[in-house]
Amino acid sequence: MYQFVDLRNTDVDARFAFFDTAPDWFVSLNEDQAWDTWDEFEKSWIRDRGDEDTGEKPDLARLKSLCPPWVFGNERTAPPEPTPDQCELNERIEHDGRVYFATWYPQMGGYGSRCLVEIYCADYDPDGCFDVWIWHDGAFPFTDDDDRGRKPAHLHHCSPEQFVDFGVTVSGFLTQGVRKPDGLRTEEVALDAYFAKGKP
Repeated sequence: MYQFVDLRNTDVDARFAFFDTAPDWFVSLNEDQAWDTWDEFEKSWIRDRGDEDTGEKPDLARLKSLCPPWVFGNERTAPPEPTPDQCELNERIEHDGRVYFATWYPQMGGYGSRCLVEIYCADYDPDGCFDVWIWHDGAFPFTDDDDRGRKPAHLHHCSPEQFVDFGVTVSGFLTQGVRKPDGLRTEEVALDAYFAKGKP
């Protein structure tokens, strides 16, 4: 007997799986045990079972009958754009069975960005993977299409700690500026060399 398993709001980076009670284990196809859409699962089933030309597929039909409507969407639905107040308050938002937190993404291209951080982990994991959905007020760096509307950019990040390390490192660079060890800025070094030697 098959059972449908909803994996949304878990730390699995997929939306559903099937549990087979006969072997007491999850259905495994091509080493995959979880999927995002029915089309993805069906293609994996055909590759694994070789049922491309067999016509009726009773097991596949039975599995399909167990699925809720959201499984048949081929693309993930973008979450709703957060308000500035939600970003300021880091409000928790649930959409399509997924959990997000509203905040501001670091400023890029001179513009701010409302942002939703999508959390996968079911338990405490301060250095886990996460996705960000970014509503950027300017064109650069995501698009030059001015009529793009408010479709968010979707990025995947592997570690918040890398952001912290990057920020600290760049702050160190900014503290040093572009000065040489002798205290002269890069352009000043070039000018001194030009006048001393007749060339840079």
